Amino acid sequence: MPETSRASFNSQVLRFADFKVDLRAGVLYRNGTAIRLQEQPFQMLALLAQHFGEVVSREQLRLHLWPADTFVDFDNSLNAAINKVREALGDSAENSVFIETLPRRGYRFIAPVESSADLVAKPQAALKRPDGHRMWRLMVPVLLAGVALGGSGYWAKQHFARRLTDKDTIVLADFDNGTGDPVFDDTLKQALAVQLQQSPFLSLVPDQQLRETLQFMERSPGERIVGGIAQEICQRQGAKAVLQGAIKNMGSRYVLNLNALNCQTGASLAQEQEEIGSKEQVLGALGNMASRLRGKLGESLALIEKYDTPVAEATTSSLDALRAYSLGVNEQDKGNAAGSIPFFKQAIQLDPNFALAYMRLYIADWDIGEYELGREAAAMAFARRDRVSEREKLSITALYHDIVTGDLQKVTDADELWAKTYPREWIPHASLAIDHCLTGSYDIALEESNALIRVDPQCPAGYWNLAIAEQGLNQWNESRSALEHLISIGAESQAYYRLFEIAVAEGDQSAMQKYLELAAKTVRESDMPAFQFNQASVAVFQGHLRTARELVQAAVRSADRVGLKQNQPAMLAQEARWEAQLGNLQYAEERARYAAKRTRGIDVELNAALALALAGETQIAEKLADDLEHTHPEDTILQAVSVPLIRATIALQRGNSQQALELLKVSEQYELGIGMYYFPALMPTYVRGQEYLKLRDGTKAAAEFRKILEHRGSGPTSLNYVLARLGLARADALSGNIVGARAAYQDFLVLWKDADADIPVLMQAKAEYAKLQ
Repeated sequence: MPETSRASFNSQVLRFADFKVDLRAGVLYRNGTAIRLQEQPFQMLALLAQHFGEVVSREQLRLHLWPADTFVDFDNSLNAAINKVREALGDSAENSVFIETLPRRGYRFIAPVESSADLVAKPQAALKRPDGHRMWRLMVPVLLAGVALGGSGYWAKQHFARRLTDKDTIVLADFDNGTGDPVFDDTLKQALAVQLQQSPFLSLVPDQQLRETLQFMERSPGERIVGGIAQEICQRQGAKAVLQGAIKNMGSRYVLNLNALNCQTGASLAQEQEEIGSKEQVLGALGNMASRLRGKLGESLALIEKYDTPVAEATTSSLDALRAYSLGVNEQDKGNAAGSIPFFKQAIQLDPNFALAYMRLYIADWDIGEYELGREAAAMAFARRDRVSEREKLSITALYHDIVTGDLQKVTDADELWAKTYPREWIPHASLAIDHCLTGSYDIALEESNALIRVDPQCPAGYWNLAIAEQGLNQWNESRSALEHLISIGAESQAYYRLFEIAVAEGDQSAMQKYLELAAKTVRESDMPAFQFNQASVAVFQGHLRTARELVQAAVRSADRVGLKQNQPAMLAQEARWEAQLGNLQYAEERARYAAKRTRGIDVELNAALALALAGETQIAEKLADDLEHTHPEDTILQAVSVPLIRATIALQRGNSQQALELLKVSEQYELGIGMYYFPALMPTYVRGQEYLKLRDGTKAAAEFRKILEHRGSGPTSLNYVLARLGLARADALSGNIVGARAAYQDFLVLWKDADADIPVLMQAKAEYAKLQ
């Protein structure tokens, strides 16, 4: 079924126009009078009304109305049922008031539906299967036909009707732990997930989507997904099956059970059960059961044999380590990256070769801005990649090259192989989209984002990457739409701040206030340093330098409070670069020296080096550039953009503009990317413009500054965008275009009309503008 419906499944009564649908009694009323409607037309009406406004396909209706072991002429029966529903409602296909027909797709209930009654009921309560007598009447003609044909056709149909296809999805329910031993809590579900996810054929609905559906059902997102709740979520997600597992004691032994159920009918599609002699044998037995179940669900033997790493090898042989890992995954999937880290560290302590724990630790460190710690964890995972499934080996390899070596060709090759081997995976498309945004190939990033959305329409990463790619192409309305979709699927914390930045770029004061307040309400404590620092960045863009300094200090204190060690020097190094660009050279030098001594890392060393170079401390900046160059020899963007940017800034300070231009030639193919921690957005182009000003070539300088203004999406609130307006004014003045220079100065001064008056760059701009009057 579609993921969401506007009428709650928890309600027993639905109302629209003059009608009332009593799901419990199975009766349709109009103005209090019961209307005769047979069972299957009633079920069809109930399903369409429960999902009003959404398309319900004919296939979904077929699965809902007829169990897998039923033989009927579905097309004619569906048509007959929909006609009876329309007749009861006084509706017609030509002039639809209630039910719209969408050719080749299905039907949509278009009238508003309200739910009433607060009774809690399972959706199957109103969806009765035919009784035994009717079932027998349906099966008799089939059995007779089977006898006439030797039986083979019917039994083959029944066998294959139970299998899944490579388009179906599965909801993995929580394990029913009847042993009382907490070591099995979440652990067996996590092990089973890893075992099933190595299959290119099967696809599990992500846990995040399951929790979001629970919230939509007005249940706690932490509620256990079992029994009828699991089946209802399965229906809402449009999945084909729900896989339920259970473990219980039988004396000193254990009994494991796996049962895959049809979401619509509750009928078993495949089942496995095994008795185990000891706790130590549970993981191995579970893996074997999962392999057999894959075959029963329709996966080919060839695929199972190729992608069937034993669960203890794919994860860990330690139940305690796996439990700690599972707890970490739970926190991480809730968005609590900082809270997941202690669990992953505990899992690694219990099993130092637990590759997946290192991989998850890398993701958590990266999410909170601890990039160097993340790189260390990713390298440890890569060194242990032979201890995982083929799927995880592909993911570890791709992500290792993405953030450790930085070799873009190896990243692309790994991601493309991952996507080809597992065509139902969204992560490789997300990685490719981000990398293309990083290098400024926004059109390709757009393609990968859309590919991700096709694979998983409910995945927030698809719309987040789409928003960044659209922004990079200066398609602001499209970017805003993608962010609004993020909010609609429950990813508000990611979207509000980006919407705030778009409002800043467009100068929309009311929208700025609105989205900043909304963002503040959703931010977690662990994300507060980044939230405060991002506000500081916007304050700098607006020329509110004193406010920016206060926000940086608040962010540093927040980072200290939540234990983010690298965040503090990284923020101070970036603040130093801002100050240097604005002309506060002594302040910049102090901040940069302090940050560079505290820790290493691309973002720290890069910004500190740029600040020091602009402040005239070119020897220290050169040492930092040497360090980056030697410690990251394979990193494509660092070698092509970051290091040349530092060296070009040094050359600019030393008066060697021609050398600086030569150094920046290699950067041109990547420099309009979003940069992230590799380089400040739009800065390579800005430095090139500065070099041309030094060479007194106003025409070429103006071309570089205009390039920045034309590609604002690469850095909508970048300081380099503001300074490019001033650079353009100076370039036009140098070329003798006084009218153009005055207009550019005015644009800059209007943009900074409320800026702090004592900013050196602003004071210089005002003096230069006055001379043109």
